[in-house]
Amino acid sequence: MKYPNGDVYEGEWEEDKKDGKGKFSIEYVGKMEFSNGDKYEGDWKADKKDGNGTFTETDGEKYEGEYKDDMRNGKGKCEYPNGDVYEGDWRDDKRHGKGTLTSPNGDKYEGLWRDDKKFEGGIIDP
Repeated sequence: MKYPNGDVYEGEWEEDKKDGKGKFSIEYVGKMEFSNGDKYEGDWKADKKDGNGTFTETDGEKYEGEYKDDMRNGKGKCEYPNGDVYEGDWRDDKRHGKGTLTSPNGDKYEGLWRDDKKFEGGIIDP
């Protein structure tokens, strides 16, 4: 499927929605091609990223992990353009729960996160 904005999707469909295995990218047939150069390869459900997948942005950020309702939810690893790497829990596209952030200089934070911020103390809401 090629969209008017230049995006291209190739994969499984159900009831006219992306559902099952599919890919988005700008380089290869067989992946979803976003007109801005971002790439996604992974599972879909009802036209949303859902299940396991890899999303690579043109700025160099790369996320590999679980999705639910088009957002990072569950376990995942994100490599940031500055070289930082976060591996741990996600909720609604934010670092949330237990996780480790490692910087290229060797600095490391292992602990709790809440709404994308380090959370030292208290209880993380479910």
